[in-house]
Amino acid sequence: MKWHLLPAAALILMLGACKDGETIEDIGKYTITTSDFEAHYQAHVESQAYIQNAEKSTFAHYMCHPERAPDNMFLRGLLRSLEPKVLYDSYREARIVEQAARQENFQDDPLVQRMMEQAQLQILTRLYIMKKLEKRIKVSDEEANAKCVELRKKAPEQFGSLTLEECKKVGFGFIREERMQGEYQKVLDEIKESVTIKKNQKFDRDDFLGNKIEAYRALRKSGGCEEPNSTPAAPATPAPAPR
Repeated sequence: MKWHLLPAAALILMLGACKDGETIEDIGKYTITTSDFEAHYQAHVESQAYIQNAEKSTFAHYMCHPERAPDNMFLRGLLRSLEPKVLYDSYREARIVEQAARQENFQDDPLVQRMMEQAQLQILTRLYIMKKLEKRIKVSDEEANAKCVELRKKAPEQFGSLTLEECKKVGFGFIREERMQGEYQKVLDEIKESVTIKKNQKFDRDDFLGNKIEAYRALRKSGGCEEPNSTPAAPATPAPAPR
Protein backbone atom coordinates (compact mmCIF):
# COMPACT_ATOMS: atom_id res chain seq x y z
CA MET A 1 0.00 0.00 0.00
CA LYS A 2 1.17 3.51 -0.86
CA TRP A 3 0.82 6.15 1.80
CA HIS A 4 0.25 9.78 0.87
CA LEU A 5 -1.18 12.45 3.13
CA LEU A 6 -4.11 14.34 1.66
CA PRO A 7 -3.65 18.07 2.36
CA ALA A 8 -5.93 19.43 5.09
CA ALA A 9 -7.02 22.27 2.80
CA ALA A 10 -8.27 19.75 0.24
CA LEU A 11 -10.21 17.91 2.92
CA ILE A 12 -11.91 21.09 4.08
CA LEU A 13 -13.21 21.64 0.56
CA MET A 14 -15.11 18.38 0.88
CA LEU A 15 -16.97 19.40 4.03
CA GLY A 16 -20.11 21.42 4.34
CA ALA A 17 -20.71 23.58 7.39
CA CYS A 18 -22.43 21.63 10.14
CA LYS A 19 -23.78 23.88 12.89
CA ASP A 20 -25.51 21.31 15.10
CA GLY A 21 -24.04 20.24 18.43
CA GLU A 22 -22.35 22.19 21.17
CA THR A 23 -20.18 25.16 20.29
CA ILE A 24 -16.47 24.57 20.84
CA GLU A 25 -15.25 27.98 19.71
CA ASP A 26 -15.94 30.74 17.20
CA ILE A 27 -13.25 31.29 14.58
CA GLY A 28 -14.08 34.66 13.03
CA LYS A 29 -17.50 34.14 11.47
CA TYR A 30 -17.19 30.36 11.57
CA THR A 31 -18.43 28.33 14.53
CA ILE A 32 -16.77 25.00 15.22
CA THR A 33 -19.26 22.72 16.93
CA THR A 34 -18.97 19.18 18.22
CA SER A 35 -21.03 17.90 15.28
CA ASP A 36 -18.95 19.93 12.85
CA PHE A 37 -15.71 18.39 14.06
CA GLU A 38 -17.23 14.89 14.23
CA ALA A 39 -18.15 15.28 10.53
CA HIS A 40 -14.66 16.55 9.75
CA TYR A 41 -13.04 13.62 11.56
CA GLN A 42 -15.23 11.06 9.81
CA ALA A 43 -14.53 12.58 6.40
CA HIS A 44 -10.80 12.55 7.15
CA VAL A 45 -10.82 8.84 8.01
CA GLU A 46 -12.99 7.88 5.04
CA SER A 47 -11.02 9.93 2.53
CA GLN A 48 -7.69 8.60 3.77
CA ALA A 49 -8.98 5.02 3.47
CA TYR A 50 -9.89 5.68 -0.17
CA ILE A 51 -6.80 7.70 -1.04
CA GLN A 52 -4.44 5.19 0.58
CA ASN A 53 -6.39 2.21 -0.80
CA ALA A 54 -6.48 0.72 2.68
CA GLU A 55 -9.03 -0.67 5.11
CA LYS A 56 -10.02 1.51 8.06
CA SER A 57 -9.35 -1.54 10.21
CA THR A 58 -5.70 -1.33 9.09
CA PHE A 59 -5.49 2.22 10.45
CA ALA A 60 -7.15 1.07 13.67
CA HIS A 61 -4.72 -1.81 14.06
CA TYR A 62 -1.65 0.38 13.60
CA MET A 63 -3.11 3.00 15.94
CA CYS A 64 -3.43 0.39 18.67
CA HIS A 65 -0.11 -1.31 17.83
CA PRO A 66 2.21 1.43 16.51
CA GLU A 67 5.23 -0.83 16.98
CA ARG A 68 3.87 -3.04 14.19
CA ALA A 69 3.45 -0.19 11.69
CA PRO A 70 5.86 -0.12 8.73
CA ASP A 71 8.68 2.39 9.08
CA ASN A 72 7.07 4.87 6.70
CA MET A 73 7.01 8.60 7.41
CA PHE A 74 3.74 9.14 5.51
CA LEU A 75 1.97 6.35 7.38
CA ARG A 76 3.21 7.60 10.73
CA GLY A 77 2.05 11.11 9.85
CA LEU A 78 -1.33 9.74 8.85
CA LEU A 79 -1.69 7.78 12.08
CA ARG A 80 -0.79 10.87 14.04
CA SER A 81 -3.49 12.83 12.19
CA LEU A 82 -6.06 10.29 13.42
CA GLU A 83 -5.57 11.48 16.97
CA PRO A 84 -8.52 13.84 17.60
CA LYS A 85 -6.41 16.53 19.27
CA VAL A 86 -3.88 16.55 16.43
CA LEU A 87 -6.57 16.71 13.75
CA TYR A 88 -8.49 19.36 15.68
CA ASP A 89 -5.41 21.57 15.93
CA SER A 90 -4.83 21.36 12.16
CA TYR A 91 -8.54 21.93 11.43
CA ARG A 92 -8.67 24.90 13.78
CA GLU A 93 -5.55 26.40 12.20
CA ALA A 94 -7.01 25.92 8.71
CA ARG A 95 -10.23 27.68 9.75
CA ILE A 96 -8.24 30.58 11.20
CA VAL A 97 -6.34 31.03 7.94
CA GLU A 98 -9.58 30.58 5.98
CA GLN A 99 -11.26 33.39 7.94
CA ALA A 100 -8.28 35.70 7.43
CA ALA A 101 -8.40 34.95 3.69
CA ARG A 102 -12.15 35.66 3.53
CA GLN A 103 -11.68 38.97 5.33
CA GLU A 104 -9.54 40.03 2.36
CA ASN A 105 -11.94 38.39 -0.15
CA PHE A 106 -9.04 36.23 -1.26
CA GLN A 107 -11.48 33.48 -2.25
CA ASP A 108 -13.00 35.78 -4.91
CA ASP A 109 -9.81 35.94 -6.95
CA PRO A 110 -10.59 34.10 -10.24
CA LEU A 111 -7.31 32.19 -10.17
CA VAL A 112 -7.86 31.10 -6.56
CA GLN A 113 -11.38 29.97 -7.42
CA ARG A 114 -10.03 27.93 -10.31
CA MET A 115 -7.36 26.32 -8.12
CA MET A 116 -10.00 25.42 -5.51
CA GLU A 117 -12.12 23.90 -8.26
CA GLN A 118 -9.13 21.85 -9.44
CA ALA A 119 -8.53 20.52 -5.93
CA GLN A 120 -12.19 19.54 -5.59
CA LEU A 121 -12.15 17.94 -9.05
CA GLN A 122 -9.10 15.82 -8.21
CA ILE A 123 -10.63 14.60 -4.94
CA LEU A 124 -14.03 13.84 -6.46
CA THR A 125 -12.64 11.87 -9.40
CA ARG A 126 -10.17 9.95 -7.25
CA LEU A 127 -12.81 8.92 -4.71
CA TYR A 128 -15.34 8.03 -7.41
CA ILE A 129 -12.92 5.73 -9.23
CA MET A 130 -11.82 4.13 -5.95
CA LYS A 131 -15.47 3.47 -5.03
CA LYS A 132 -16.05 1.78 -8.38
CA LEU A 133 -12.90 -0.32 -7.95
CA GLU A 134 -13.83 -1.30 -4.42
CA LYS A 135 -17.14 -2.77 -5.61
CA ARG A 136 -15.39 -4.80 -8.29
CA ILE A 137 -12.48 -6.25 -6.31
CA LYS A 138 -13.18 -9.48 -4.45
CA VAL A 139 -10.60 -11.27 -2.31
CA SER A 140 -11.37 -14.66 -0.80
CA ASP A 141 -10.33 -15.75 2.68
CA GLU A 142 -8.10 -18.43 1.14
CA GLU A 143 -6.30 -15.87 -1.02
CA ALA A 144 -5.73 -13.54 1.93
CA ASN A 145 -4.36 -16.44 3.96
CA ALA A 146 -1.98 -17.47 1.15
CA LYS A 147 -0.76 -13.89 0.85
CA CYS A 148 -0.14 -13.82 4.59
CA VAL A 149 2.06 -16.90 4.32
CA GLU A 150 3.97 -15.29 1.45
CA LEU A 151 4.51 -12.02 3.36
CA ARG A 152 5.75 -13.86 6.46
CA LYS A 153 8.31 -15.73 4.39
CA LYS A 154 9.55 -12.53 2.72
CA ALA A 155 9.58 -10.31 5.83
CA PRO A 156 9.28 -12.37 9.02
CA GLU A 157 10.51 -9.49 11.17
CA GLN A 158 7.59 -7.33 10.01
CA PHE A 159 4.73 -9.81 9.67
CA GLY A 160 5.79 -12.71 11.88
CA SER A 161 4.44 -11.16 15.08
CA LEU A 162 0.97 -10.54 13.64
CA THR A 163 -1.91 -12.78 14.56
CA LEU A 164 -3.42 -14.80 11.71
CA GLU A 165 -6.39 -12.43 11.39
CA GLU A 166 -4.15 -9.37 11.43
CA CYS A 167 -1.85 -10.87 8.84
CA LYS A 168 -4.79 -11.84 6.63
CA LYS A 169 -6.07 -8.25 6.71
CA VAL A 170 -2.67 -7.03 5.56
CA GLY A 171 -2.63 -9.71 2.88
CA PHE A 172 -6.08 -8.63 1.78
CA GLY A 173 -4.82 -5.07 1.38
CA PHE A 174 -1.86 -6.13 -0.75
CA ILE A 175 -4.02 -8.29 -3.04
CA ARG A 176 -6.64 -5.58 -3.38
CA GLU A 177 -4.04 -3.01 -4.39
CA GLU A 178 -2.54 -5.37 -6.97
CA ARG A 179 -5.95 -6.07 -8.49
CA MET A 180 -6.99 -2.45 -8.42
CA GLN A 181 -3.93 -1.56 -10.45
CA GLY A 182 -4.95 -4.16 -13.02
CA GLU A 183 -8.59 -3.04 -13.11
CA TYR A 184 -8.01 0.71 -12.97
CA GLN A 185 -7.85 1.32 -16.72
CA LYS A 186 -10.87 -0.91 -17.37
CA VAL A 187 -12.96 1.01 -14.84
CA LEU A 188 -11.77 4.33 -16.24
CA ASP A 189 -12.68 3.24 -19.79
CA GLU A 190 -16.15 2.18 -18.63
CA ILE A 191 -16.69 5.54 -16.94
CA LYS A 192 -15.64 7.36 -20.11
CA GLU A 193 -18.07 5.31 -22.17
CA SER A 194 -20.93 6.28 -19.84
CA VAL A 195 -20.55 10.00 -20.58
CA THR A 196 -21.61 11.58 -23.89
CA ILE A 197 -18.83 13.60 -25.52
CA LYS A 198 -19.46 15.87 -28.49
CA LYS A 199 -16.46 17.48 -30.14
CA ASN A 200 -16.60 20.69 -32.12
CA GLN A 201 -15.43 19.45 -35.51
CA LYS A 202 -14.75 23.01 -36.67
CA PHE A 203 -12.27 23.67 -33.87
CA ASP A 204 -8.57 22.86 -34.35
CA ARG A 205 -7.75 21.48 -30.92
CA ASP A 206 -4.18 20.53 -31.80
CA ASP A 207 -3.40 24.07 -32.96
CA PHE A 208 -4.99 25.53 -29.85
CA LEU A 209 -3.04 23.27 -27.50
CA GLY A 210 0.20 23.64 -29.42
CA ASN A 211 0.21 27.39 -30.07
CA LYS A 212 -2.58 29.33 -28.36
CA ILE A 213 -2.19 28.74 -24.61
CA GLU A 214 -0.76 32.06 -23.46
CA ALA A 215 0.30 30.75 -20.03
CA TYR A 216 2.22 27.95 -21.77
CA ARG A 217 3.90 30.39 -24.16
CA ALA A 218 4.87 32.68 -21.30
CA LEU A 219 6.27 29.72 -19.33
CA ARG A 220 8.41 28.61 -22.27
CA LYS A 221 9.61 32.15 -22.88
CA SER A 222 10.66 32.52 -19.24
CA GLY A 223 12.68 29.33 -19.58
CA GLY A 224 14.47 30.48 -22.72
CA CYS A 225 12.60 28.19 -25.14
CA GLU A 226 11.94 29.01 -28.74
CA GLU A 227 8.37 29.73 -29.77
CA PRO A 228 6.33 26.55 -30.42
CA ASN A 229 6.52 25.44 -34.05
CA SER A 230 8.83 28.33 -34.87
CA THR A 231 11.55 28.02 -37.47
CA PRO A 232 14.99 28.74 -36.04
CA ALA A 233 16.50 31.88 -37.47
CA ALA A 234 19.39 31.39 -39.91
CA PRO A 235 22.75 32.23 -38.36
CA ALA A 236 23.92 35.72 -39.19
CA THR A 237 26.71 36.02 -41.79
CA PRO A 238 29.81 37.18 -39.95
CA ALA A 239 31.12 40.59 -40.96
CA PRO A 240 34.41 40.55 -42.90
CA ALA A 241 37.43 41.07 -40.73
CA PRO A 242 38.93 44.55 -40.96
CA ARG A 243 42.14 44.87 -43.06
